[in-house]
Amino acid sequence: MFLSKNGEVLRLAKDLNQTWNEKLAEIKKEEDKTILCTSCITDATGSPDTVNISNVYCGGLNTCYLVTDGSLSRSKKPAEMIYYLEGVFKDLPGSSDIPKSVILTIHKLFSSAECLNSAFKSPDQLCSEDSPGLDLPRAKNVFKTVSEKQNILRKIDHAISSQLCPTLLTSPLDVEALRVYLLLLECPTMQYPESYLQSILAVAKALCNLSPKMSKVIDTWIGNYSAPNFEHLITIFKNVIVHLVMKEMDLFEQTQLIIAFEMLKKLSKINEEMDDIVSYAAFYIHMDKDIGMFQTLHLWEKYPFILENNVKMNMIIINNVAQQQEAINKEMWFRMFPLQFNPFFNIHMHPELQGIPALNITIDRERIVRSALEQLRRFSLFEDFKKPLKVQFKGEPGIDDGGPCKEFFLLIFKEILDPKFGMFTVLSKTGRIWFNAQYEDKSMFRMVGILCGLAIYNQVIVELPFPLALYKKLLNKPVFLSDMSQLEPTMASGLKDILDYDDYDLQDVFDYPFQFSSEFHTDIIDLKEGGKDIHVTFDNKQEFVDLYINCMFNESIKEQYSAFAEGFHQVCGGPILQMFHPEELMSLVIGNEIYDWEEFESLVEYRGIYNKDHKTIKYFWEVFHHELTEEERKKFLEFLTGSDRIPVQGMAQLKVIFQSVFGSTDFLPSAQTCYNYFNLPIYESKEKLRQKLMIALEYAHGFGRI
Repeated sequence: MFLSKNGEVLRLAKDLNQTWNEKLAEIKKEEDKTILCTSCITDATGSPDTVNISNVYCGGLNTCYLVTDGSLSRSKKPAEMIYYLEGVFKDLPGSSDIPKSVILTIHKLFSSAECLNSAFKSPDQLCSEDSPGLDLPRAKNVFKTVSEKQNILRKIDHAISSQLCPTLLTSPLDVEALRVYLLLLECPTMQYPESYLQSILAVAKALCNLSPKMSKVIDTWIGNYSAPNFEHLITIFKNVIVHLVMKEMDLFEQTQLIIAFEMLKKLSKINEEMDDIVSYAAFYIHMDKDIGMFQTLHLWEKYPFILENNVKMNMIIINNVAQQQEAINKEMWFRMFPLQFNPFFNIHMHPELQGIPALNITIDRERIVRSALEQLRRFSLFEDFKKPLKVQFKGEPGIDDGGPCKEFFLLIFKEILDPKFGMFTVLSKTGRIWFNAQYEDKSMFRMVGILCGLAIYNQVIVELPFPLALYKKLLNKPVFLSDMSQLEPTMASGLKDILDYDDYDLQDVFDYPFQFSSEFHTDIIDLKEGGKDIHVTFDNKQEFVDLYINCMFNESIKEQYSAFAEGFHQVCGGPILQMFHPEELMSLVIGNEIYDWEEFESLVEYRGIYNKDHKTIKYFWEVFHHELTEEERKKFLEFLTGSDRIPVQGMAQLKVIFQSVFGSTDFLPSAQTCYNYFNLPIYESKEKLRQKLMIALEYAHGFGRI
């Protein structure tokens, strides 16, 4: 501990700590905060003195007490000084010629957790587990004054890495000692990994090594950052990773890379727990040429949040192909040596096993749901669902080259999701669907889960208006009050009002019992035993909201969701799936909304008399790009492909064919959604083309879309 007088600090002997702690206990009882320091200063003066404490600066092992009593004198030369960061930086000359004495002072300042902790205290907030009591904007402005002074930054870098960080405790005695970390993260050296890598990594390592209790406090503080400030921290450590990856790394530098990844992982966890301060995409690191290095170190297994969604999608495709090939190899082995597995087996009695192994199903259009359920029940092994899906419609000759498979998914989901079918409830205010708690056929929910998994596995986009909460549940991620707004925004708003209400007459104002009711669940459910007789009050409001959210997303539809999840994970379960963020998984199923219409035009293939220079084609693109709204362009995409979204990998994954149609120009354009064919009559004018196209988009429904 330190005893300080007018900025001069005397270090107390370590064996006096217990006595000092006893004196501190006495201080808290005295209103004038005046203490008798006899035992604490006898080694300095030999006589007791009365000291007035005006401030306390926590530094982990050491705590600085700033005293203002001028009567306290010392004959010995003080061992250390308390430096005030703001004062030192304020007095810096504008030129790059900084006196050595000032640079030395700055070096000492950044070597001391106590000095840093004394800086930038907020006048409005005290330090606590919920708030650091730090004026962060003021700190940013002060640090900006030295952001370009490299001679000062070099001293700061050396002080932080070699003197400050090695002394920081993993479990300091008080949370105030943690304020230093937030200041260090704002230090100008953090912006230059190519020059000050050691201090950046020293700070990151110290942060990641904090005890769970102290780490939780830091996470809370950082979790309260604004989106720009939080993204600033992400950028710091992304830059470190890019800097290291762009060079040939030795073993030590690979260790440094892991430290940066661990810090990003910490920030990613905070972001998730705070219900996304910034988009998950803020953590993406674009890396084409160095992907082999990441494979070698298996970094994406531990840190999948850095991978862009198209990279993850390519990985899942590669994984799917590998598993499909493994399933095919197993079946081919079975066919070659069937008697080893079953001495009574006759392959000629099983025509479905002849030809290339696949998940072959035959579907009756007249009873598509029931026939799909019957067909899928024939397959029980994990490997069965890893084979490529091949669909044959009953009574229709042909080979599934992708079109029938896509048409099957579009048809079956259209029927299953119809409210008349009864499995899912369409929420009136949002258009989202959720499990119908009154529908009890678990086998049907399991089949829908299998179908969703097969759609991903076979790279087919399907229209499933589930809320993001479903994908969070599939990935074992927490759901929040904000997720409820996608289902029942009115109730979500009401629950938020309850949480925000800050008066003890809450019960009289809201008058809510501990019960649950919803559009998709007609029964009223007690959220706890005797819930109808328990009213929401100021003291139990958080418990009520937590129980309500849990009931909506878990308890009320437990059996229906469990069957769905079982089917989904039977097809798509495994470590690869856990790499995805819920929104990324959602985009795998329903596609994304990142449109590049110029690229879309460049990818179109023309057949018949059409080519890119044909006047009808020119008319079409003039109308498409310059006369249609964005919503109308998306409507055309849905008209053509069956979905207004595009694959995760982008427009390039769409194979679109425009073909000429001979005959009357009174015909409307049509589309074959299963093959992405656009049948365009040879219109003689742009006006007529636009008129016929708009009629087709407005009134065409179903397949063929004539």
